[in-house]
Amino acid sequence: LITSTCIASFNDHISSPKAIGFSPDGYMLLSTGLDKVINFYELRDYSLIKLFPVMEEIHGLIVLSNDHSNNLLGEKSLKIGDTQFVIIVCGERGLLRLFRIFIHGKNKSTFTCEPIYQLVVTEPIAINNADITNDSNNLRCINSLLYLPLRNEIIAVTSDHNFYCYNINTNTVDEPLVKSRQMVGYNDDILDIIWLPNNDINEDENNNDQFNIAVITNSCQIKLMNESFDTKLLDGHIDIVLAADVTPDGKYLITCSKDKTCRVWDLNTLANIAIGSGHTDSISSI
Repeated sequence: LITSTCIASFNDHISSPKAIGFSPDGYMLLSTGLDKVINFYELRDYSLIKLFPVMEEIHGLIVLSNDHSNNLLGEKSLKIGDTQFVIIVCGERGLLRLFRIFIHGKNKSTFTCEPIYQLVVTEPIAINNADITNDSNNLRCINSLLYLPLRNEIIAVTSDHNFYCYNINTNTVDEPLVKSRQMVGYNDDILDIIWLPNNDINEDENNNDQFNIAVITNSCQIKLMNESFDTKLLDGHIDIVLAADVTPDGKYLITCSKDKTCRVWDLNTLANIAIGSGHTDSISSI
């Protein structure tokens, strides 16, 4: 940066790289992208030391700090000179995947990259039992990750403009990420807003906040929001939802869509409990 001179160029990816990260000691560069691999580079001699396949297009990568990594993994198995840290990647499958990187103290170029945990952030959509997650209009893809070490938090951003916030649980590797909240980053046209009158039942399982409104936007998802704009998404429709209504007792939400169906949602469990079919065109009112 002082001389504005390029001192190294890495040309090992066969498709667009999307994210990079540095090991905690600063001597290793990690890069990943649409070619479904993670490349590991030694920055002291600018050499490629390992290529690790991950079998999906990767859009985001973060390296956890030494404190977070060691608290998750423990240090009992480490010998003097050994190094370990945790990386998290995300991509087209809607998953957060954690890997343990272990570097042998005597041979820095010999190390392992092993998966230790994965979390489903966005559920796949199925039509007639066929998974369409890999469709070209895949809204379940996670486009980027943000790491906030001082807050013990990471934020995943999806293709459908939603923010998923997770606390880093360093007490156990069995559940290292705990969802704290979800926010909608973009609503598009708002087609309908429904007040949820029975506040005794519709509580979010994570933070016990009550959902106050159901928002119908130019989307196939229904958004349940509370006064803090914490959001729960209801997935099921495969085309734009046009209208909604709630039963007088506040227990059920009914929605209709351009996919020619109406659906009944239990606001206590947030489950889709019934599907109404038979219309030959879009259902625009309910």
